[in-house]
Amino acid sequence: MPEDAVNEPNGHTEPEPIYLLDTHPARKSEIWTEAELAQHENLMGAMTVEPGITLALVAINVAVFVVMIISGIPFASPKADSLIPWGAGFGPLTTHGQWWRLVTAMFLHSGFVHLLMNMWILLRIGPFTERLFGRVSFLVLYLFAGIGGDLASLAWHPASVAVGASGAIFGLYGGLFAFLLRHSNAVPPQRVGPLVKSGAIFVVANLMSGLATINVDVSAHVGGFVAGLLLGCGLSFPLTADREVRLRRSLVVAVAGLAVAAGWAWRMPVLEDLRPHLEVLRTLEPKTQNLFNQSISALAAHRISEADFSATIDKQLLPPWKTERDTLSKARFAPPQQKIADFLVEYMSLRAEGWSLTKQGMESHNVALMTAGLQKQMAAMAVLRKMNPAGSQSRGGQPARGR
Repeated sequence: MPEDAVNEPNGHTEPEPIYLLDTHPARKSEIWTEAELAQHENLMGAMTVEPGITLALVAINVAVFVVMIISGIPFASPKADSLIPWGAGFGPLTTHGQWWRLVTAMFLHSGFVHLLMNMWILLRIGPFTERLFGRVSFLVLYLFAGIGGDLASLAWHPASVAVGASGAIFGLYGGLFAFLLRHSNAVPPQRVGPLVKSGAIFVVANLMSGLATINVDVSAHVGGFVAGLLLGCGLSFPLTADREVRLRRSLVVAVAGLAVAAGWAWRMPVLEDLRPHLEVLRTLEPKTQNLFNQSISALAAHRISEADFSATIDKQLLPPWKTERDTLSKARFAPPQQKIADFLVEYMSLRAEGWSLTKQGMESHNVALMTAGLQKQMAAMAVLRKMNPAGSQSRGGQPARGR
């Protein structure tokens, strides 16, 4: 091993040993010499490759965004529903078998600024991390940290539409911290300090921003970082490690990561999407209300009998209405949508009771029953007014949750 001469105060010249890549775990030096730094850089260049995976990931993210813009997706702030067909994360679809969204969501972004910020950070942390881990291990770290972040987002915000690469990027920081913990002597302190400092600033700043902004997905950041930390512990090797050993370990970690992700996904509750039910109700409600009003008018004009009116209510109006109400009441939704669904079930029940009481009152010429039916209809409208009109639109008119 080459040596660097150092002049001692007593006039003697003695060689200073150079310790690299964990070859001397007891080394306590805080600052590496210029010769050590030069040798470290040479070894980094000899033992690792250019950051091709990082550049490929950036290219894929940018290409997907460009194609989205060409297809008509807004450049600045696309709405949530417009991103779902492209593979955005959305609990009711993901938990119904579309698990590929855990991967595709990390290549989508909710606007140019979102893309620019994530790609800028990826270009800062990615090349160095890729050189430390190697291409295959780096790709495993990035993808499975991203999946971990997406699963955390799905667990915490199941009704949100979420996109972005920051869960995977947080995972790179987690993996880098794991590498430095396991191989503290593998990187010069002059390099470690700025990396740790910038990483800590990035993590804290993003978490604080996420807590202050409703559309920033903090859960994906935390999940990605923790997943990256765990993955990094399994993927960390000194740069001198044999390439086949690295590849075997990468395969083992990938299989283990897939098993953990599958187990986590299997335990996720399967959720329904409220939006199709809302569309059914938007069509069904005016149809049934018009039928009821027309039947009342026809009965008042003596164009139909009380028996015909009752048959219309029992056979044409109530069956589809009650079927949709029962379907809605049995479905399981994420908490924000579940609240809306509960209001709708109550509203539909009151409507049905009102129509039934009115029918009974008409059959028996009982004014009290007809009055009770009218009161049920008024109670139904009161329930409808308590609902949040914006919330009843699901998430279609809101921006996607960025990560």
